[in-house]
Amino acid sequence: MSKPLSPEFKLLCSLLPVHFRGGLPWPSDWRGLAPAAFFAYAAKTQVAPLALHHWETRCPALWDATPFEVRARIIAWQELFHHKQMARLASWRELLSAFAAANLPVIPLKGFVLSQYLYADPFLRQSCDFDLLVQRSDVERAFGLLHDLGFKPGRWLGLNAAGETSWGRDGSGETEAVNLDLHWALQPRWYFYSLPAAAAWERQVTFETAGVRHAALDPADTVLFALFNNIGDYGLSNLRGCSEIVESLARLSGADVDAFQQRLDSLGAGRLLTALEIFRVRFFPGSDAAAVGRFRSPARIAGSELFGQESLYAPGPRPSWPVRLGLRLTLAGPSMRLPRYIVGKLGEVWRTRRHHEVPPATSLPNSSPGAVEPSTLNPQPSTPAGTHHPDSRVREAS
Repeated sequence: MSKPLSPEFKLLCSLLPVHFRGGLPWPSDWRGLAPAAFFAYAAKTQVAPLALHHWETRCPALWDATPFEVRARIIAWQELFHHKQMARLASWRELLSAFAAANLPVIPLKGFVLSQYLYADPFLRQSCDFDLLVQRSDVERAFGLLHDLGFKPGRWLGLNAAGETSWGRDGSGETEAVNLDLHWALQPRWYFYSLPAAAAWERQVTFETAGVRHAALDPADTVLFALFNNIGDYGLSNLRGCSEIVESLARLSGADVDAFQQRLDSLGAGRLLTALEIFRVRFFPGSDAAAVGRFRSPARIAGSELFGQESLYAPGPRPSWPVRLGLRLTLAGPSMRLPRYIVGKLGEVWRTRRHHEVPPATSLPNSSPGAVEPSTLNPQPSTPAGTHHPDSRVREAS
């Protein structure tokens, strides 16, 4: 028998779904929870921007039952977050413009783009760095451009090891610090599952984000990229990662549904959807079963009960290493994926210890955490009313 969910985590989950919401009702009362304590709990999570936005805009009875002081804190948190994201967005646009001026094709990943795609708002997803995908043949030129822009390299494990490297540019005064992960592969070749970057480049689509036109992963590859990256995050409070994948699956339509199924089958990754369906049923009862259920995946996988544990997704201590290992064994399945991953991971650790690693960029006095991101595939709005506008003023708490 499953352990009951904590009331805080249950309420947090009920504030999240948009596209796979189905019959899951928006919360309307506190059920004994203290609003101030729940705000403090939610603010610690990666889903805080989305949860607080929906608390205010989608749950009128819950908002009315929230004390004025807590509402004021929520609004202040949102406005500060929005201000920081605007600064990061300026750096993001500058970076994309520089790559375009240098005739270096680039695909921005995650961040603003995913937030816009899922929620029609670039500022509902928290992140602290930028991720850009370049073609393998352009890596050397991209390094030169980043040097010219004032970036300094972080760890370098070689072109064939990790498929990415980190760069940073310090900030000072009003200038934001920028941390960048430059990718030329979507996953390392030794990873459990790997989406070929060359194929993703061939299927790229064009979007416009905050006035900047750029390449993007197509909808099916957007889901696969998130699905594969998420494997290593199980057990690391990854409620955001799992819920975003279900949102992305729910958004697939038309030819993208068939394209996703074909690519998933060709990569032998159906068991990842089985784990996601356990997650959806357990934490979002009443949500749209078709979001995951319309795709072919194994009915059961060994150790599947692990994926219904709140401790994998909620803030707090990490599960023990045997539990995390069990999760990876389950997701890898009866194949050579896990041994290949272990060998590759050990090689990455060995290379990291052999190479000097430059600390990430840090702002001097005015560091600001957060995320940046916009763009996408004819997104449906997260709320019927307008989303937070870059020029919005601080709102009234009552």
